[in-house]
Amino acid sequence: MRKLLKPTRRLLLFLGLTAALIAPIARADGISGSITPQTGGGISAGFDGGIGGGGGVLWTPLNLGSALVAWWDAGNTANIVFSPNIQTWTDRQSGIVATASGAQPGWSATARNGKPGLTFDGATQRMTFTPAFPVGAQDRNISIAGFYNGAGGNYVFSYGGNAAHQMFDLNGSNTGGLGLYDGFAGYTAAESWSGVDRFVNLGFSAGAANWNVDGNAAEPFTLAGLNTTNAAGVIGAFTTQIARWQGVIQQICVMNRTLTTSELNKMARWESWYDGKAGSNLPDGHPYKSRPPLVSDP
Repeated sequence: MRKLLKPTRRLLLFLGLTAALIAPIARADGISGSITPQTGGGISAGFDGGIGGGGGVLWTPLNLGSALVAWWDAGNTANIVFSPNIQTWTDRQSGIVATASGAQPGWSATARNGKPGLTFDGATQRMTFTPAFPVGAQDRNISIAGFYNGAGGNYVFSYGGNAAHQMFDLNGSNTGGLGLYDGFAGYTAAESWSGVDRFVNLGFSAGAANWNVDGNAAEPFTLAGLNTTNAAGVIGAFTTQIARWQGVIQQICVMNRTLTTSELNKMARWESWYDGKAGSNLPDGHPYKSRPPLVSDP
């Protein structure tokens, strides 16, 4: 006949197993998560972003290493100064500080899809910063996540000088495709930004540019004569602080090169998870539609 454990020993054994199950899981951005026992005997991986799924190290833009020049993250409140709304917003990679110019943008913990974002009224709110980004015709990639609810092609992110070919300004539109203006001509994507959450990537290399919107196929175009400067930087408006954004901004990433296909796929899926869309904005067949990307993914 087997000897039964005393109640005290059974309790200690249970607590020991529970402690083992909630051991931290490493994340690439230094934020820890844990595995916790669930009712019914199952086990799930739970992170601060609300993800369930397999273990491993989650991929984030920080895994781009030195290619990542700046990352403004609306969910990283440690880099936001509230006074009373958004006084400053500092990027996570290089420490570039964007400061409210005029009225301060707002902030909501549940701005879009239950996730944080800065809110802009399209009238008086915008932020300025001193850029240290690719200039001239150097390679680059800009990635922006947000929601546009304006009445025209107002601008979400801009940097450069106020002259032909010297600016790199991204806008939304409620009548046509979202676009880029370089001070000389406009270049539009097939997708509109009107009344919809978007994750927009714009890559440029040697006169060739590509839109990649919400993980969809690349939309190539020629961008000739680009000669961007670092004269000024604006979040939520045009280079000269007019044509102001009405809507939400959740992520802004600036890279000093174009991204590979694998990196673009990871960026799109990471943002979809991070900003609460859980793959719903990605096309069918996207390699990370059903789960967040891991560092170990090819």
